[in-house]
Amino acid sequence: MDRDGEPEREAALPRAKDEMDRAERELQTSAGDCATACRALGSMDRAARHLCDLAGNDDELDRCEEAKRKVLRARDRVRATCGICAGGPTVDRNAPVPSTSP
Repeated sequence: MDRDGEPEREAALPRAKDEMDRAERELQTSAGDCATACRALGSMDRAARHLCDLAGNDDELDRCEEAKRKVLRARDRVRATCGICAGGPTVDRNAPVPSTSP
């Protein structure tokens, strides 16, 4: 990335992390509401994509990898509770993270 884009990237990183944290909280509070859980899983997947797309140094790459691990744990949880997310994000642990299109 060129230096001109650096301020935007630096500002986007905390927003992407906040998106991940917010989606993770939503999933944790979904309490068996599969529509909410699937929506939160989709949000987590998109936030992971955003974090990973922005990663430029080792700390940011570590955040990307942690986001991927969170998505895998969330997939396990949603799969155990809901089975699938019809028309929504994958709950397949073997699918790539992130799995959503940009």
